[in-house]
Amino acid sequence: MNNTPTTPAEIERSAAASLPVEQFVDIKSLIGALFQHRWGIVSLTIITILLAGLWVFATSPIYRATVTLQIENRSNRPVQEVRDVYDPGYGSFEYVGTQYGVLEARELARRVVRKLNLINNPDFDLKDADGPLQALSNINWQSFLPFLPASDEPKKTAAEIEAQKIEKAVDVFSERLTVEPTFGTNLVKVHYDAKKPELAAQVANTLAEVFIESNLESRLAMTRTTTNWLNERLDSIRQELNKSEQALQDFRDKEQLVNVGGARGLVEQEATDNAQRLRDAQRKKTELSSAYAKVKQAGNDFSQLENISVLLDGAAVQTARARVLEETQKLKALESRYGPKHPQMAAARASLDSATASYHNQLLIAAQGVKTGYEVAAETERQLSMQDAGVRNQIRGLDRKQAQLDALQRDVETNRDLYNLFLTRFKETETAGNYQEVVARVIDPAVPPEKPFKPQKKKIFLWALLIGFALGVLMALLRHLLSDTIASAEDMELITGLQVFAALPEFKKAQRSAMHMVDEPKDGFSEGLRSVRTGLLLADLSQKRKRIAVTSSAPQEGKTTISCNLAMVMGQTERVLLIDCDLRKASVAKSLALPEKALGLTEYLAGTASLDQCLHRFEEGKIDVLPVGQIPPNPGEVLASQKFHMLIESLAAQYDRVIFDSAPCQAVSDTLLLVQHVDAVLFAVKAERTTRSLVKNTVRQLRYARAPLTGAIINAVDMKRHAKRYGGYYYDYRYYA
Repeated sequence: MNNTPTTPAEIERSAAASLPVEQFVDIKSLIGALFQHRWGIVSLTIITILLAGLWVFATSPIYRATVTLQIENRSNRPVQEVRDVYDPGYGSFEYVGTQYGVLEARELARRVVRKLNLINNPDFDLKDADGPLQALSNINWQSFLPFLPASDEPKKTAAEIEAQKIEKAVDVFSERLTVEPTFGTNLVKVHYDAKKPELAAQVANTLAEVFIESNLESRLAMTRTTTNWLNERLDSIRQELNKSEQALQDFRDKEQLVNVGGARGLVEQEATDNAQRLRDAQRKKTELSSAYAKVKQAGNDFSQLENISVLLDGAAVQTARARVLEETQKLKALESRYGPKHPQMAAARASLDSATASYHNQLLIAAQGVKTGYEVAAETERQLSMQDAGVRNQIRGLDRKQAQLDALQRDVETNRDLYNLFLTRFKETETAGNYQEVVARVIDPAVPPEKPFKPQKKKIFLWALLIGFALGVLMALLRHLLSDTIASAEDMELITGLQVFAALPEFKKAQRSAMHMVDEPKDGFSEGLRSVRTGLLLADLSQKRKRIAVTSSAPQEGKTTISCNLAMVMGQTERVLLIDCDLRKASVAKSLALPEKALGLTEYLAGTASLDQCLHRFEEGKIDVLPVGQIPPNPGEVLASQKFHMLIESLAAQYDRVIFDSAPCQAVSDTLLLVQHVDAVLFAVKAERTTRSLVKNTVRQLRYARAPLTGAIINAVDMKRHAKRYGGYYYDYRYYA
């Protein structure tokens, strides 16, 4: 079944699928790259060491002197109470860190410069502070070039020049000073670098002395400032205290206050009593309000008055009522015995009327008593309410006076406490001012060093060795990893998927010849071409590949040399014809030393010569050659012509092998026309010259043109290097090379 792709899309997919993907970096190839560039790595390392040596021997030796100081802790002070007055952070980690900063301060350096007169010390070189630009600006160019305009800058006075020199000296001093704290302790090492060991020790010790003196002076000045400030504040606070005490006394005299709390207690007791009486009056009024309303509503209606229970509760009313009942019963008893006009009946009715009148009179008296009681209760309630309001107003007045009194007393107490606090601090500060505390002391004074601190030759040479070697390795690896060329058969197979039939060794240009098989039949190049012949025979045993085209991506990749020598290899056992199909730049005839104007393919196709006239026998190589002849103006039309196709078919029938030397694929499209008439295509690539992208594009074009790509040949390979780098069949050719 034929699975050959037919459409352009199928061909494109087939070409893309046949190209393998690079998955990882070969460690062995990296090691080989390092071995390949070993002399470059060694050279770069040596150059780096030499440059380091030049710098070391050109640099003046620098000596470092070290003085060790101990920063005193706060706990060592005999007076502890005044620390918040002028130094709240003393004794803490921040305090010690601050002292490290003070050691590096420019003011401290300025005092050392003045004390040692370093600007006039010949061993203290101020030129280190001047850069190249500053040195140029210091030159009086007008003295050399009079035509230059005078500088507009005013001339500096002697004091300004002196100050400028001191600042330059401070800059140099700060650059050479190093403060190194000792972790976990209060010790600090102060290093100073100088070109003279004596000067280094002198400056380091002087810096320690100036540091201690500066701290003592600053603390003394701070103590004096604090004392003066406290003294001024004491006077103002004393005046404020006197004013507040006088204001308190004036208020007491004005309000005639002796004991506000006691007076308020009496008034509160009176308010409590009034409140109790008011509640009693309100309760009594509430109790009489209902009866009062009924009495007021009844008026003189005795039938309604008799229904008011409050009126019936009185003893006089009850006695009068009982008499009425008694008289009524007597009248009822006499009615059963006597007639209405009987004297006893008349006397009984008179007695009943008298009792009833007395009863009604008592009811009126009781009703009047209810009215009177209610009115008395209401009046009592009114009076007691007024008294209660008055007492409450009196209490509020006392509260306001108490609040004013408390505010004045608080002012007095606050001013008194503040005065006492400042008085205490004033006395403590005066006491502390009499004690001169040493903030630091010298543990180990600096001595002139015997050996220079830098340059540290061993370290510099060691670092130069490491850096030079690392740079060399890095450059070698980068060159290898960033290289986009085909360097080996492995690269070719990985990029294109084509089998590499041979890796042909590199030889000198003078030795490169199309007749190399004749001159050196047993060297590595010839053996490589025999491997190509074997690869072609084994590539497809089912059919004989008679028409073989040799092509490349670009010119100068050895395509013609491979074609000529491959034809000679096959000519040893077969009848072989070599055809030059590079119709734009023919080279086979010249390579095989044929006559300059030898007839060839162009003349035959043009009909100006017979085939026998165009075929040339190369006896040394035992092959026939069909050169280009005259360069045609239209190579593409020649290769696409029917006559050219018929010629190939005819020649293929006459010869065992027909080998075509074609044009480069990327230069022209002639090869894409030629591959339609061949059975096999060999792709020649020059090692470490042809880029991967170019090879990929060429293979893609050939596959798109349905070229029968059979294998590849790597040309101009450095066999010695690649044998160590890759091994494999490279070893086979080293024997012959």
